[in-house]
Amino acid sequence: MIKELIHRRIPHIIGSYLFAGSSLILFIDWLIARYEFPEHYVTLSLFGIASIIPSVVILAYFHGAPGKDEWTKIEKIGIPINVIFIALVMVLGNNYNWWTKGNDKNIVEKPKGLILGEIKSNEDNIEFIKRKLYGSSADKTTLDVLSGIEKSNIYDELTSFIEINNIRDDIDYITKYDLIERFNKKGEEVPKYSFKYFREFSAIDPNSENKMKQQMKILGKIHTNKTSTYNFLINSSADLGYFPLLYKINTSADKIEYCLFHCLVYNEIKFTEQDTSKNFKFLISWDILERSDLVEAMADLAHSQATIGNFAAAKDLYEQSLNLSVELEDLSGQLVARWGLADIAEINEDYETAMLQLSDCLHSFLHVGLPTPLAVRQRIEDLADYNTTNSRQKPKK
Repeated sequence: MIKELIHRRIPHIIGSYLFAGSSLILFIDWLIARYEFPEHYVTLSLFGIASIIPSVVILAYFHGAPGKDEWTKIEKIGIPINVIFIALVMVLGNNYNWWTKGNDKNIVEKPKGLILGEIKSNEDNIEFIKRKLYGSSADKTTLDVLSGIEKSNIYDELTSFIEINNIRDDIDYITKYDLIERFNKKGEEVPKYSFKYFREFSAIDPNSENKMKQQMKILGKIHTNKTSTYNFLINSSADLGYFPLLYKINTSADKIEYCLFHCLVYNEIKFTEQDTSKNFKFLISWDILERSDLVEAMADLAHSQATIGNFAAAKDLYEQSLNLSVELEDLSGQLVARWGLADIAEINEDYETAMLQLSDCLHSFLHVGLPTPLAVRQRIEDLADYNTTNSRQKPKK
């Protein structure tokens, strides 16, 4: 019997198969560690390698010996049954989460990558900031740009402050120095970003009949231009970005205040498993601060940005942006803020609040005699239809 098995080279074939299978599992384990593939791929591979052994034994027994062999009934029936069994178990395992059971304890959510953008302070953005802050009285206000040394010192203070006070493990802070080191190692140019598209948004005439068309055109530029903050995040492998604009305000001979303009950008944030459409959003806010409060304010906003997946934090930021937009009579800002608040309300299944936010947005446009954007009217109609359908489907008590 043993001589027959050796003649048919069964030990050789099975040994080679087990060696190749072990190598495959080790390779998949390396892929998981290196490229963060799902851990259950190893379990799937191990099951596949072990469960196909009957077919390997059959083939080795009938075709392992030298010479030409005919296919037998055992092979024609046994091998297909073996393959069907494997496919069936894999499908059932996928449906009932057999492969991922036991791995839940080891799953650690990957920290969000938060870019701390370098501090910008240039002539290009002064008029944009002044209009946002002071409206019609912008011409009477003087903003001064910071020198390179001032920007570097404040930025270093910010990164040090966050490093000392950071007690969260779910945020991976990425500084401009990290980016320089990372891209220099790859021999690539460090990505840059600009605020020009936010300036273009601000420059749109709120009374323009094709305002929405202009906004969509700018959004198209944001997605295609390499220097937009959206693409800067993607090229830097980050989910979130905090980009500060900073200027000095000479309020008196002996007192200097700082105008800090926060721009918070995030893309592809998944609020729920069903809603993954949040490709790109940005929030803006600003503060007038003394030097002693500057770094802490920047750190607080960076932390708020990192918790944007937390609905309470996102809601606070949208409400702050809405209040400022209402005060400045900025319809575009109100549209963005109310749309975001409606998003959060719908995610929390608070459809009444979502409808109120969208209705307030509609009334804001009607109040100034401007046509309501089609997207707002369509969303109100869709939400009304959804509420009507749901109310009909509710069982009677």
